[in-house]
Amino acid sequence: MMTLRRFVTASVLGLSLGTAPYLLSQNGVSIGGRVYDADSNAPLSGVRISSVWIPVGSAAPVAVLARSQDDGSFALTVAPGSRVVCVDAGKAYLDPCQWSPGTTTIDTARSSRLDLPLRRGVLLIVRLHDPTGAGQAALNATPALAKVPAPLVAVTAVDASGASRPIPFVASSGANSEFSLLVPPSTTFRLGVASSTLQLADVSGNPLAQNAFSTSLVVPTASEGPPPSPLGRPLGSHIPSRIFNFVVTGRVSP
Repeated sequence: MMTLRRFVTASVLGLSLGTAPYLLSQNGVSIGGRVYDADSNAPLSGVRISSVWIPVGSAAPVAVLARSQDDGSFALTVAPGSRVVCVDAGKAYLDPCQWSPGTTTIDTARSSRLDLPLRRGVLLIVRLHDPTGAGQAALNATPALAKVPAPLVAVTAVDASGASRPIPFVASSGANSEFSLLVPPSTTFRLGVASSTLQLADVSGNPLAQNAFSTSLVVPTASEGPPPSPLGRPLGSHIPSRIFNFVVTGRVSP
């Protein structure tokens, strides 16, 4: 199933942009509001706001995009009806479409204003060190996987409701790989790390029981310290983080 973000990307890059101006010029309505930090009430400028929908009788999604102004204000012209507005404010802020569903829905028949208070998140980070290159060797062993950039490791976070979220692969730099997900602070998750292909160990080299790691954790509200970046990508001290490190010691024997 195509995600909302991929809908937006597809619309920006191709088919539906040519349709959107015609549809909106005929019966579009303007909605607006303010984007701001939920804790300080400070306006957030340059935030990308988007709304995506599929017009009646068309399989192509239509997307409208805007950026917030210096005072946090924004305006979008959308088709009438119930619309979901999503936010991309960069690494530090949570997208309420993902973490507070329903709070960014507006019915244009009832209101034209939607204010968007954004909460800062915490980066849940899993780092994988592979000193012998076992991960790439496992990928190379299967031609269909040879160009896959991510190691063959499943990294997930399960919240209190039981909803499981994959923690996305972010980048790799030789022997080091990183997975990360921005999550709400003061929230309990069960972190899972497992592989059916690679032998995993803790940072001391001790093999993981059943080749998997699972722990319940409460995401902090403050950083554990500026996270060192083996990938050469400083995260910035303004983003709190919780980091877990693992080592690949080889491939699982057939």
